[in-house]
Amino acid sequence: LVLLWLCICMGVAAHLTYLHVLAGLGLWTLVCLSRTADRVRSIAWGLGQFYAVPIAFLVWFHWVFIRHVIIGGAPEYVLMDVIVKTLSFAAGGPASGPFATTVAIIMLVATIWAIAASAGQPQKRWIFYVITIVMSPLFVLIITQPPVLYLRYFMISITFGLIVIACWLVTLARRGRGAYACVIVVILLFLAGNGVQVSKLVRYGRGGYRQAVHYMADRTPGPTVVVTSDHGFRKGMLLWY
Repeated sequence: LVLLWLCICMGVAAHLTYLHVLAGLGLWTLVCLSRTADRVRSIAWGLGQFYAVPIAFLVWFHWVFIRHVIIGGAPEYVLMDVIVKTLSFAAGGPASGPFATTVAIIMLVATIWAIAASAGQPQKRWIFYVITIVMSPLFVLIITQPPVLYLRYFMISITFGLIVIACWLVTLARRGRGAYACVIVVILLFLAGNGVQVSKLVRYGRGGYRQAVHYMADRTPGPTVVVTSDHGFRKGMLLWY
């Protein structure tokens, strides 16, 4: 129980999108307790045991940090482009283009199929997957209509989407040699696609920061590069990275 509290609290502190996990866990727990407990008080007590501490932490975290966060701005986005990029990257595909759209469709179909395949399990894990991967992020998008939207905001959906697909592939691999071979091919394609992305990261770095620093250094007379910024701490960490 303490590990559950720590995981939720640390997840929320790391990134607020972890709230999707909390929403999925909460509703999944509610459904499971409703099947075993015969009184509303027992259900409420069970939910309180699991989530009272994380919710108290969330309230405190909102008071001391979240309410002070200001979005600094970002380029305009097209929602469908972000979704396609997210689904394609999740499967190891490119960021844009017709092939990215194809990979995104395959990833979407695979996720839906895997969630549907998990619906027959007695643990009702499909409820957690549906809420965490789809419903909670969709609800936030509709309610908040965020002015800024990046791929990283869907990292929770990507993570648990890959998990549910992996579980489905394990079940598929047990159906015979032909199915096992198909699963191996899928895994190899996934590794190859992500290998291309990793090679780009190794070659160019994250965001081209190293090239930017070298550019400033090459055009600075003297041994010291002076950088001005509207946020010394944040930009200082970026330059240190």
